Amino acid sequence: MALCLWCHQKGQYKESAYCGKNCMNTAEAQAPNLLAVPKDHNIYRSVVDQFEESWRHNTQKPKVHEVFKVVLSTTSRQAYEQYRYVIHSTNSKYVGKVKREHYRASVETQRGLPMGNQCRRWHGSQRDCDIGEQSTNTSLCNSNKCGICGIIRTSYKVSKAQRNISFGR
Repeated sequence: MALCLWCHQKGQYKESAYCGKNCMNTAEAQAPNLLAVPKDHNIYRSVVDQFEESWRHNTQKPKVHEVFKVVLSTTSRQAYEQYRYVIHSTNSKYVGKVKREHYRASVETQRGLPMGNQCRRWHGSQRDCDIGEQSTNTSLCNSNKCGICGIIRTSYKVSKAQRNISFGR
């Protein structure tokens, strides 16, 4: 059983990285931050497998050294969930009647995609610090030149990556 990425004591709740709301709320209260995902955790294997299977570049596939969960603030997470719901609702259409009620099936549901078309994406940015170099390097720096920390701090505004984008180390 995979353990909660915050307390490391209880099993994770369903597909969540946490064992429950207590750990999620505590992690979010200290956001933004990173949580190292252990190599034997189901989330680690899922991320690595998906990254390796989706590599489409003509270059050699980079080796995954570490996987981290980005912990957003409660406000950022709720904004994201609201956006995901709007996308889901916008992509829904009527597909039939049961007991005189219309039932909506989203495009995501019809195609077997997650709600709101939530998909993992890969992005390489230059760092001005050593965040993510090892599982213990999880503190964001304050450099304006650090693309990774800028993106995490601003809740994924890729414009904060500057123009230094790559998968190099």
